[in-house]
Amino acid sequence: MNKAKELLNKLKEFVSLHKVVCLSAAGAVCAVAVTGIVVAVVLGNHSKADTVAGVETAQEETMQTIVMATVEEVTEETTAQTEAEEETETEVIETDSSLEFEYDGKKIVISADKPVELIPEEDLADKIKEDDSTTEIGGDVEVDEPDSGNSKVNDTAKDYDIIVDNPDKTVTAGEEYAPLAGVRIDELYNSSAPIGFTITDEAGNVVASMTGDEVKNYGGNPEDIKVTLENAGNYKVHYEYTAPGMTVTETVNGIDVSHWQNDAGGIDWGAVADAGYKFAMIKVAGRSIGDDGNLYEDNYFRYNIEQATANGIKVGVYFFSQALSVQEAYEEASYTLNLIKDYNITYPVAFDWETSSGYRTCDRLNKDELTSICEAFCDTVKSHGYQPMIYMSKNDWVNKVHTNKLTSKYNVWLAWYFYKYYNSPSNRLYEDGDEVPDLDFGYNIWQYTSTANIPGINGACDMNVAFATTYKSGDTKTKDITIRVEKKKGEPETTAPDKDNTTETTTGTTTGTTSGTTGAAETSGTTAANNAETAAPVQ
Repeated sequence: MNKAKELLNKLKEFVSLHKVVCLSAAGAVCAVAVTGIVVAVVLGNHSKADTVAGVETAQEETMQTIVMATVEEVTEETTAQTEAEEETETEVIETDSSLEFEYDGKKIVISADKPVELIPEEDLADKIKEDDSTTEIGGDVEVDEPDSGNSKVNDTAKDYDIIVDNPDKTVTAGEEYAPLAGVRIDELYNSSAPIGFTITDEAGNVVASMTGDEVKNYGGNPEDIKVTLENAGNYKVHYEYTAPGMTVTETVNGIDVSHWQNDAGGIDWGAVADAGYKFAMIKVAGRSIGDDGNLYEDNYFRYNIEQATANGIKVGVYFFSQALSVQEAYEEASYTLNLIKDYNITYPVAFDWETSSGYRTCDRLNKDELTSICEAFCDTVKSHGYQPMIYMSKNDWVNKVHTNKLTSKYNVWLAWYFYKYYNSPSNRLYEDGDEVPDLDFGYNIWQYTSTANIPGINGACDMNVAFATTYKSGDTKTKDITIRVEKKKGEPETTAPDKDNTTETTTGTTTGTTSGTTGAAETSGTTAANNAETAAPVQ
């Protein structure tokens, strides 16, 4: 029987007997109606409001009400309506903030801004069966030799050290010496880094110094700062640089697994953790690749997530999708969230979309359809407080979906294999500084091979590197060099004065002087910046 007609008949019975219908909306699907008042379906595990005669309480923001029709709009339909008409797929309406469609006769609105009511587990029971796949699932992932056109060097983990071009310097007593000439931070131009210096003689007396801030505020090129060392001998020059805090991208190594790794010999999660792998994306469930499209739970999901967590590995999950509609994506998200609700998920919940010859999804979806399917899954997941993610191969990301629309809203898991890792005889794995894919969109996790061998897993394993953006406080770098000060020709060599007889003020005995181009300075143990004009920080 047509569902609208069935509902109408029930409402007519209530209205004729009681004139007003009042049902609780909390935790159930409720129909509420008065003659001429809106008939609504309230979806609500998360609903805390009651609906009375079509009027919601002040808690209505916690409840998702889906309007179906008014009583006056529900008209009698002929019983001659064909089965084909009843099964006609309803239109998917997408707005900037939500996705609307019909599921099982109800209008569903999926929005990431408030919890989407999930399909009850019992309503999915007839669609859940054991996975009967006989071959390992995996779509077509590109295997390439990286070159300048598709890869870039990931240098975000580079450790910037102090570089001195000519550390073995010899100067003559009484002549000017430029302690910051040829001194820089790694590959950065020297004046962009405020490097401080301290010069001490053989007795440990400080003869000249400038802090990094004094160098930064110096009114000229730091290479023009000069120091005059009056006495012959060996002098220690101590350089110090404190990097500013910055947002950096750090890499984290991890794996993804499913029952295939367990079937091949099991997973020793303790050994995986001891090998240094910090996260695991674990298959929670999937949809079969055949025409029936049954849902199934991965046979080892519970074991894998419990053992990984017990060994200190952060976990995310993925659902292997074969959805052909937003309705099926909604089913997949509901099934996934029901399965993971009792676990501590610290990495994203991923929508794994793959296709290949023989799959039910092969060549059956256009860009608009697949993009909407991704949104339906991801927004349902996000509405329940998880971080959604989409897994696709490079080719699918570029050609099968509206890339910018999805990558601007969701985390991206990119599958793209490089030859240096794929089937590598030496089991080559990613290291910081290796080339990474260069694409027009960003990505959060890169799956770079499916053929790795690692401790704790028998057989091949998918390898991933996650790119985590964090704020890092500045590190302090130091470097020491020794310079030789030779006596002037024709003068006897003198020794450095005892530390007790040397002061570090402008009125004491001087053993060295500093000067700069913006203002001459003759100081002992002080800096040219004291008498130089203050300038804006050197950029």
